[in-house]
Amino acid sequence: MKKSIFNFLVLAFVATPMGSMQTGCQALCSAVDKSDMIISGIELLTKTVTKAEDPFSLTTIVANLVGAACKTESTPQTDTGYSVEYRENENKSWQSAVFTSSNGITNTVYGVTPALEAGKTSGRKDEFKFNVDGEYRFVGTADGTKKVSERNETNNTNNTNGKRNGRAEFESSPAVVVVVKGNNTTANDTKGGRTENGEVIVKYLGGEVLY
Repeated sequence: MKKSIFNFLVLAFVATPMGSMQTGCQALCSAVDKSDMIISGIELLTKTVTKAEDPFSLTTIVANLVGAACKTESTPQTDTGYSVEYRENENKSWQSAVFTSSNGITNTVYGVTPALEAGKTSGRKDEFKFNVDGEYRFVGTADGTKKVSERNETNNTNNTNGKRNGRAEFESSPAVVVVVKGNNTTANDTKGGRTENGEVIVKYLGGEVLY
């Protein structure tokens, strides 16, 4: 009789934590994190433009970071945005510049990024032309028109840190700088190179999704 009671108590002790463990796992694996979109990289083929007629290309990679829960939400189709700053040379201060496109003059231009599952990336290429010599600094913004409710809304631009748990492949890159030398003009010239308010103009030629 004593042996039977002992065996029963052992079985009860073992069964209880196992049941709790299963319940805990089910609860954990039913948890869903919001998506988290970052610019994981901006790549440029050349850092110097020496011919005025040559377009300048940026390849931008957007990532949806995996969260800590068992599942992370996918994102819908979003808009990746670009802003740009200008300075005449490295001894000058950066100033806000503007874009001109089919939509007129604007501070930000946008290109489509397709829906992304957790842990996936998408790349797109966009092209620009310059009228004024000097240095231009580009910043990309994932989900630029704020279509997605994310778990972190402060790491969407490529000059913020999007790295999580040391995953270097998802570490945001700094703003990229291109030097323009092919126009033989400076920011003081007004022949199509500046707005009435004195802002330097960059022409946005459009872009395409690469993957």
